[in-house]
Amino acid sequence: DQFEEYFLYHPPSDSGFDAEFARAVNRRDVAANFLLALREDSLSRLDRFKGRIPNLLTNLLRLEHLDYAAAVEAIRQPLAEYNRQHASQPPMSIEDELVETIIAQVKTGNVTLGAGAIGQSAATAETRVETPYLQLVLTRLWNEERARGSNELRRATLERLGGAQQIVRTHLDTTMQRLPGADREVAARAFRYLVTPSQTKIAYTIADLADFAGIAPNKLAPVLQKLASPDVRVLRSVAPAVGEKKELRYEIFHDVLAPAVLDWRERYQEQVRSRRVRALIAVVVPLILLALAFSLFQSYQAQLAQYQAQAAQATIQ
Repeated sequence: DQFEEYFLYHPPSDSGFDAEFARAVNRRDVAANFLLALREDSLSRLDRFKGRIPNLLTNLLRLEHLDYAAAVEAIRQPLAEYNRQHASQPPMSIEDELVETIIAQVKTGNVTLGAGAIGQSAATAETRVETPYLQLVLTRLWNEERARGSNELRRATLERLGGAQQIVRTHLDTTMQRLPGADREVAARAFRYLVTPSQTKIAYTIADLADFAGIAPNKLAPVLQKLASPDVRVLRSVAPAVGEKKELRYEIFHDVLAPAVLDWRERYQEQVRSRRVRALIAVVVPLILLALAFSLFQSYQAQLAQYQAQAAQATIQ
């Protein structure tokens, strides 16, 4: 999965994985098939295998966006499977109108993350459903209903949470708000390198990321582990490839989070700047008022001394 990242970290080579993979694919005595999942805009990068693997691009399986019918199945079938596996418990259900509302709200172009996010207009993508957003919305609804002891996913809950747009936009905010202030500062500095301004995610080892971000590794590692935990999933750990140093790398959990990470970091930095300005004002304003009061006191003393001198002179006369 996400095979395009292989090309990001590994230049073309006449040996190593490039050669070994081609040999494995071409062997007739190995009863195995290989499926490479990668983004469409990275398909041309497979050209490096063209001379080694015959008919490389003649066996493509295009994975389309969900259409309306597929989106309905993606919502209802997991509930049916859950009820089958937990037959002894009250079944979980979902309101029909909630299904319709969710699909309408997570069409391509209807949900954006951050100022730099770009999506198609809803008019050109009437039946294209963004699967990552659908997953985020349904997961949040499930957690909310289960926490309240409800056995039904309800439209009222979606509306109370602000709809799909608000759920997706606040997913990262909610997660980051649970972290202590010091951890948020570490995360903000790390995010600068984990996501580029063009919303590309990059994986780093703890040592490399600590060096780039100027953070002690023993302070960075716990924060990365928290963000990669199963109940958070802002980051994920990437196992080292064969032949590499046995160090985990970390990257953001899904491409869809890239604009949200950039948006959160920008807002966090703005909050930090605002706090610094307020702190500076809190120090400077009292000093200014103290200086002004001292100046007024000196002026009053001078005027009083002048008045007393004049009074004394008048008495002498």
